[in-house]
Amino acid sequence: LIASKRPVTAVHSFEANPHLIGYIHKLHAENGVSNVIVHNAILAPKASEPVDFYVRKNLLASSLDRMGTDESDIASIEQVAVRDINATFAEIRPSMLVCDIEGAEADILPALDYDGLRAAVIELHPQWIGPNGVRAVFEAMHAAGLSYFPRWSHRKVVVFRRSWPDVTP
Repeated sequence: LIASKRPVTAVHSFEANPHLIGYIHKLHAENGVSNVIVHNAILAPKASEPVDFYVRKNLLASSLDRMGTDESDIASIEQVAVRDINATFAEIRPSMLVCDIEGAEADILPALDYDGLRAAVIELHPQWIGPNGVRAVFEAMHAAGLSYFPRWSHRKVVVFRRSWPDVTP
């Protein structure tokens, strides 16, 4: 919602849980947001056949992982499209990435071609990706020419920018 209020042509959002799509559209309509395109899909290093997404009674526990909670908590199993992240980025040509993908950042972000991105806001999940995963995210960003920007980073949410505003000591 915040990103959609900026002067941008479109914001593309990718949501795995198909049960949230209607709610997201309603939220946007109630807030006068018309420039967001919501995709019911998962971005991955390579496209594949649709995968199972486990919708749980506890919505926050829904995931691609069948394990992790009591099996009786699974409300439904939905098929979700898996898109190639680089092909998708080449098509939509984003200038900024905002990413909260619950631990998949260590696998997906190193595979991304960052051409055209001026900034990235990433929520890290060190409890799942560990120090090697955190390092993989930072190394991918740095290799792409994006530097850690501490002014906008906070705790597990880290910001990377291609260039910084002038800083005076």
